[in-house]
Amino acid sequence: MSSRPVLLLAPLLAAWSADASAETIKIEITPGPHARILEAVKPIAATGRLDLLPNW
Repeated sequence: MSSRPVLLLAPLLAAWSADASAETIKIEITPGPHARILEAVKPIAATGRLDLLPNW
């Protein structure tokens, strides 16, 4: 599995998390590879005070 999607999402999440307040964001994903990508990105987003929730 390529890490390219994770690398593409990380700067977006970092820019979005520049705001000091904590946020919860629902992400529309499909099961399978997209869910695995979200699980990989969640710890990165958590450092920026973002809580990513899958919205199946």
